[in-house]
Amino acid sequence: MIEVNNLTSVFIDEDDVVHAVDIVLKEEGREGGFSVAFVEEEEISSLNKSYRGKNEPTDVLSFSYPGGDILGEVIVCPAKVVEGNFYRILVHGVLHALGYNHGEEMESREKHLLENKLFKR
Repeated sequence: MIEVNNLTSVFIDEDDVVHAVDIVLKEEGREGGFSVAFVEEEEISSLNKSYRGKNEPTDVLSFSYPGGDILGEVIVCPAKVVEGNFYRILVHGVLHALGYNHGEEMESREKHLLENKLFKR
C-alpha cells in the first residue's frame, strides 16, 4: 500500500503520486508499503537538521526501512521543488529510499523511469 499525506496547502494529486511510486516500485521489482509526505519548509528544515545535520530546507528527504513491511518513506517540500521537476524529485527520492546513491546508475534509472514509464513518448 502506498500512503500519501499532504500536510501543505498546495494541491497534490494523490492518485498521480500513488501511480508514480507504484511504477517505480514495480520497475525495481520491489513489493511492500511506501509512504510519501508533503510538508512545509519549516518541517523539512527541522527534519533535515535532525537527520542530516543541515539547518536548511531541502526539496526531498528519503528514508529506507529494510526488512519491514514498509520499504521506505519520502518527504517532499513542494515549496522547494523547482517548477517542472515534481516527478523527477519524487522518483529521485523513491530510488534513494530503495538504496540507490547519487551517480550514473541512479541517473540512468531516473531517466529511464521518467522518459519510458511515467511519461512515455
